[in-house]
Amino acid sequence: MLVPVVCVDKSTEELTSMAALVEESRRTEIAWDLVFTAAMDDPKDDAEVERQLQRMMESLQMGNITSFLAFDHHGNAVNVG
Repeated sequence: MLVPVVCVDKSTEELTSMAALVEESRRTEIAWDLVFTAAMDDPKDDAEVERQLQRMMESLQMGNITSFLAFDHHGNAVNVG
């Protein structure tokens, strides 16, 4: 069963590597198996980012994963479709 456990917004400048993302996630003490990613155009404001993240979480909760890329802890792409 696919259950989203955390949601974050990272720009390409903030996300330097998969290792950095994994290390940051360890500090939350929330275990995860996959990271689903999506890209968006330059958002108008933080409210737009929040709306898009909420839509992403809802899609994942409903099992709609085809719009996202999935990666494991090592940064390897995972085919979940």
